[in-house]
Amino acid sequence: MSTISVVIPVYRADKYLRRCLDSLLAQTFTDFEAILVDDGSPDNSGEICEEYSNLDSRFVAFHQQNQGQSVARNFALDWIFENSNSSFITFVDSDDWVHPQYLEALYSAIRETDANASIIPSVIGSPESPPGSGRSAVSPGGITTEKLVFHKGDKDLTSRRLLYACRYICRCSRL
Repeated sequence: MSTISVVIPVYRADKYLRRCLDSLLAQTFTDFEAILVDDGSPDNSGEICEEYSNLDSRFVAFHQQNQGQSVARNFALDWIFENSNSSFITFVDSDDWVHPQYLEALYSAIRETDANASIIPSVIGSPESPPGSGRSAVSPGGITTEKLVFHKGDKDLTSRRLLYACRYICRCSRL
C-alpha cells in the first residue's frame, strides 16, 4: 500500500517527461505510486511511461486512445479507487517537475494539521528552468492546508479549478 497516489496524465510530453518522472524518483518521501496515463500520444511518451514502469515498481503505466487530459485523470482516479489503498492523491502534469521534498512537504503539512488538503503554489518560469524544459517547477514554499472534502463523484467545478491551478495533495474519500 502506498500512502500517496501521484496521477500524471501524459500527452505529447516526450521532451519533458523524463525530467518530470526523474523528479518523482528523487523524492525524499518514497511511499508513493505514480499512475501514468498515456493519452494516445503520437510521440515517444508511451514508451517512456513503459520504461519507467519497468524501472521502478512504484510507476504504473496505462495507455488509452486520445480523449483529453480530464478523461486521463478520471481514468487514473477510477483505477486508484478500485485498485489502490492510498490515502492521498496528487496530480503532476507531464511537462512539470517537482522539488525533491514536494511530497514530503505536502504530506507533513496534512499530518501536522489533520487537514484534508495541502496546497502548494506552482512556480512558473523558474530561474533554474532553461527555456523549453517544461512549464513549471514546484517548490515546497508557501504551503497552506484546508479542511476540504472531496468525493469520487464530486462535480464542483469551482473547487476543481482552484485545485488544478495549484499543486496539492488531498485525502481519498471512498464512498
